[in-house]
Amino acid sequence: MDKTYNKIIAVSFVITAFFFGWVVSVLMRVLSGMWGPFAKLTGDPTVQHGVPVLFALAFFVFLIASKSTKAWASDVALEISKVVWPSVKDTKALTIVVCFIILISAAIFAVFDFVSNKLVEFILGMQF
Repeated sequence: MDKTYNKIIAVSFVITAFFFGWVVSVLMRVLSGMWGPFAKLTGDPTVQHGVPVLFALAFFVFLIASKSTKAWASDVALEISKVVWPSVKDTKALTIVVCFIILISAAIFAVFDFVSNKLVEFILGMQF
């Protein structure tokens, strides 16, 4: 594994573990509201906060220890580094083009909507 991506991979694993702990916390709150015995167990603040932290730490250790996960993350970081990002000038120009196309499309749809509305009103107003 390339050493240049170790910090990026470690930070991404920390963020992933944080979100995993947050999900465990939310699941514990949901289950405590639905299931009585679980509510008694999670009533203690140590359990409420400690269990998600322990799960997050365990998940982080799992991610760091797994060679296949680290290899996959290194490959992802390598592929992301190969992406050629557009310049600020190109981004601004393409944003203006997209906004212009959206305005033209909105005008065309407005005309079609108006015409079809009048056509339907005309057809419904006809007496046979």
